[in-house]
Amino acid sequence: MVFECIDPENDPHIIKYESRKLVLLDIVENDPTFKKRPYFDVDYVATMLKLECKHLAYVLSDWQSFCDWYSEVTSKDYMYKGSFIEGFVLEDFDGFMVKLKLHYYNTWKHMRSVVDAVNQCGYYRYTSSLVSKEENLFYGWYKNMGKDLFEGLDIISLREEFYKYLHKNNN
Repeated sequence: MVFECIDPENDPHIIKYESRKLVLLDIVENDPTFKKRPYFDVDYVATMLKLECKHLAYVLSDWQSFCDWYSEVTSKDYMYKGSFIEGFVLEDFDGFMVKLKLHYYNTWKHMRSVVDAVNQCGYYRYTSSLVSKEENLFYGWYKNMGKDLFEGLDIISLREEFYKYLHKNNN
């Protein structure tokens, strides 16, 4: 069985989670060739074990449906069921899988590296990679005041403090 272990206390990531949990992602057969159980078997086992199971978000049956879906989920403000998520694992009919990380996740993962650079050097060398107003505001905020106030916080906590600052200053 393949799990995702979510531990927001000891290992905060990019996406905010409220509590610790295990999510059953797949069941891979013990076989020299890669074989995994169908989604509905995985969901059944998760239910029997009282575990959370990955969600089957979409089934896309043709190229146009895929293109429409891709255009929607890669937009800047896309949310899945009202929440920002890390992304999706796409799987074709032959079982080939690929991860698609979404804009929100990629942005804040990048900003985590910006924070690390500011903590080490006092500045971020690759400012041309800060392509949005929000990224530039975050960098300026952290470099000029956030570092002194919030150094050592994880990116989720920093993002929350930054949004409080923006809200307070109406930026």
